[in-house]
Amino acid sequence: MHITEYWGWNIDPRTRQKVKVGSGGTGTCILADGGQAWILTCKHVCPKPGEITVLFADGRSYSGTWLAADSRTDLALIQIAASGVPVAPIASRHPVAGDQVIQAGYPGGNRRAQAGVVVGYQQGTPRGWQDGTRVFLPGLSADSGDSGSGVILKTENALVGVIWAKTGEQAPYGPAAAEAVEWKDIKIFVDVAMPPRARFLLPWRRK
Repeated sequence: MHITEYWGWNIDPRTRQKVKVGSGGTGTCILADGGQAWILTCKHVCPKPGEITVLFADGRSYSGTWLAADSRTDLALIQIAASGVPVAPIASRHPVAGDQVIQAGYPGGNRRAQAGVVVGYQQGTPRGWQDGTRVFLPGLSADSGDSGSGVILKTENALVGVIWAKTGEQAPYGPAAAEAVEWKDIKIFVDVAMPPRARFLLPWRRK
């Protein structure tokens, strides 16, 4: 789904008019229960509490509540009051090179779906992951608006990564190879960020 958030106002220096300040990207519903749904995205898409709108591909629109975010992994969790929304739960295993994955994002605000084959992992990148965190290379492309979109393992129809950037500062415009938060870091973040009632509905908590 497409996510937009506004968290303040600014003055346009050209028109001197007051304009909203915000950002946009993509998210994935990872859990739904009892008329509530929890959506995983990137922190730089939803950095703090604000006016959040979640728009599904079928045209349904909901207001979102910001729950938590983590600077190290660039993940954020939001909640909406909704039933019957498509869910891609967090997968039961981490992806390996050669796995087939799919992804749908909103580059330029327009929905785009793609398929790819996992490349593997990379230790640290020029974008600042220098703390020992591994970066997941899903074998997909990414562009502005894809941030926060889930990488879905085809064999499980379940989430194994979250796209947060594209490689190559030398190519800031247009698509480039995607970088994603890996499965292990997603599980750790969600396990902490999820409200207590919903936490025990997570697949690894039910075992």
